Amino acid sequence: MKVTTITGDASGQALALGELSSAIFEAAVDAMIVIDQFGIINALNPAAENTFGFSRAELIGCNVSVLMPEPDASKHDNYLLAHTKTGERKIIGKGREVVGKRKDGSLFPMHLSIGELDIGEQRLYVGICHDISIRRQMLEQITYMATHDSLTGCVNRNYLHDNLQRLMLECENSNWQLVVLFIDVDGFKQINDHYDHDVGDRLLSGLAERLQGSVGKNDLLARMGGDEFLIASKQPRERNAPRRLAQRLLDCLATPFEINGIELRVRA
Repeated sequence: MKVTTITGDASGQALALGELSSAIFEAAVDAMIVIDQFGIINALNPAAENTFGFSRAELIGCNVSVLMPEPDASKHDNYLLAHTKTGERKIIGKGREVVGKRKDGSLFPMHLSIGELDIGEQRLYVGICHDISIRRQMLEQITYMATHDSLTGCVNRNYLHDNLQRLMLECENSNWQLVVLFIDVDGFKQINDHYDHDVGDRLLSGLAERLQGSVGKNDLLARMGGDEFLIASKQPRERNAPRRLAQRLLDCLATPFEINGIELRVRA
């Protein structure tokens, strides 16, 4: 590895360091934005243009809040003012996840770290941003795969176990009761044995879709295994509420399923 040493007088060294800093700023893969103490953008690198969709000409001289959604945009100048007055480093030098706003109005998660420097009498802030959309999507996908049945999209046993206690606590001392129903599908084994497994899999997916459509969006539909499902539902504290829910679930299965041109009927 070749190491280059900067030599010469102080002014020459300062010039070389300035050129090096400029090269790093321009070549950085992370978005870098420089603002003054009033939030006005003084400089940005090509990565910032790519990340936010604005050109330099469009952003230089604008308040950095144009890159933020509400309510952060409205509050940002107050944060700067408070820091200028108190000197408290609540976010300076600390990385955190925030939401950025592109030119087209779309929002995206990003990691942001902020540094400060004084040049003469002027105080500047440098924000270094990294779009973490792909990382967030991968994390969400991994989390989904760990908590949901891959065939039907129902939650799995682990997710059900972790959330039943929460539902019980939500119903305690309220006008709601927690109704838990086990559902055993009749006739599925015969269909699965008679036709290929693709038909059986599509039937299970159709069953889950109908059951999910018959419960509330905050209720839990879990696949316990095979053709067995469980529903945990918050219902009014009425004696017949569980029975009405059960009948609604049975009724949603009354219409035959059509798969690959085959009409299939199941009960539960």
